Amino acid sequence: MLIWWLAAFCAGVDCTPPKGDAVLVGGREASRLSGAPVCNDLEVTSSETYIVAVSPQRLDAIMVCQRNPPASARDEMANMLEHVDWRTP
Repeated sequence: MLIWWLAAFCAGVDCTPPKGDAVLVGGREASRLSGAPVCNDLEVTSSETYIVAVSPQRLDAIMVCQRNPPASARDEMANMLEHVDWRTP
């Protein structure tokens, strides 16, 4: 499993997560989308992207590439996303 985390600064409507499965990441509004661009050249069995509204000026993209991960790895990733401690100004 590979997790790629990218923070992007934005303004206005550009800071709205795209439509997807509504989820919470560390208590913040997020969208879960199927696929992750960074995984395209890897031999993955699945990939997904979480777009998180961290603040009114920041969206984070968390891209997850997986190749038959064990259940314990998926559980650990879910636990990590649930307990993110955001540090925003």
